[in-house]
Amino acid sequence: MALAGLSCFVLLMYRRVMVEEITVEKHGGGDPIVLQQQNHHNLSLSPVVLDLNDTLNSVAITTPSPTTKTKPTSTAVATSTTVSTTTTTTIPTNESALIEWKRDSQWFNNLAKRGCCPYAQKLYNQSYAYVGYRCCQDRLDRIAPLRPVGGLTYSKLMERFNNAAAAAATEGNNNNKNNNDNNTNETFVPRPISILIQGDSLAEQHYLALLCHAWYETNVVDFDVTQERFGVDKNNRGVYIWNAVNMYLNLTLMRWEWPSVSDHVNYQEYDYVYVGGWHHGGSDRKTIQKFLSKLDQRRKPTHNPTFAVQATPTHYRSDYDQRTLDCSLFYNTRGSPNVNDKLPDWTQNMSSVQILEVAYLYFNRSDAHVGKKSRKGQDCIHWCVAPGVLDAMAQATLASLTI
Repeated sequence: MALAGLSCFVLLMYRRVMVEEITVEKHGGGDPIVLQQQNHHNLSLSPVVLDLNDTLNSVAITTPSPTTKTKPTSTAVATSTTVSTTTTTTIPTNESALIEWKRDSQWFNNLAKRGCCPYAQKLYNQSYAYVGYRCCQDRLDRIAPLRPVGGLTYSKLMERFNNAAAAAATEGNNNNKNNNDNNTNETFVPRPISILIQGDSLAEQHYLALLCHAWYETNVVDFDVTQERFGVDKNNRGVYIWNAVNMYLNLTLMRWEWPSVSDHVNYQEYDYVYVGGWHHGGSDRKTIQKFLSKLDQRRKPTHNPTFAVQATPTHYRSDYDQRTLDCSLFYNTRGSPNVNDKLPDWTQNMSSVQILEVAYLYFNRSDAHVGKKSRKGQDCIHWCVAPGVLDAMAQATLASLTI
């Protein structure tokens, strides 16, 4: 069966991005404020204190010159097998994976009227119902109405997937006509893109980002969501696997807080694997390298990528100070834990491992943390499941699945 004519996924090459300026536009208008020039290779800048009314509106990004690198590609549509080839891809200077925040109050308010994302209610039903499933419905007026622009939206993914499926069906029909003499008749059935996300509660939010972004884009609840539980990990924490599937995406979350491979999943069966979170220990070089090296070895035969997801920043007044009343309004370029500037070096000899760069989206989003979680203090680690906040992470992720 000839599959060479099928449309295929181009695995976008993530690279270190040079950020020339970070600007903040005041809500009341006026000239943008240039905060600081920086090199995205080094995220160890001192915080810049901002007023809440000066919330980030846009990130000005200057991309480097085009780069060329050999990457694998795999078919978007198949019956039971995925055919992989190797191709050379040139990154354009207007790389669509880069995302900007744009102020759009109408868009924000229209989505906010829908209420809490139903997938958040299902995923957080047993753990975070007491804080409104982290949807922050009681403080949406304190979240900047910013819309992420760039990357790949779920709506665009559906469009490209459908186009690829139609092309595959046409190819299959032509092959069937050519094989009539041999009484051969094969049917092409679109297969959802399979994604595994593994990690702690922030990886869990990454998973939820994809589900809720799809809901925001379509206003349809069409993922069949199930959960399984598998004992405990090395830190005696419960291990469970969520699965959500529709005709476009087959999403699996393994809540596995220590960075290590697990026998609960077959890493080779997924088109894409994303690992991250990192803030429950094991964020040292030895542990992360050992983990990612093992993943690299398991994933190499598939020619499909593994993404190490950058750690997003916290906005406590001091690290993990649960006594603070509010998340601090400083501009934090340091991920929690501080691994982002080390990941490229730690993974440079791993052919299947790439870096998913998302930290820059949240340097100045202290407004978008969950905030009050109990009488003990604030949650300035996790993010509100509110319009735009996690959509940015979802769009960056979907950009790596471009058809």
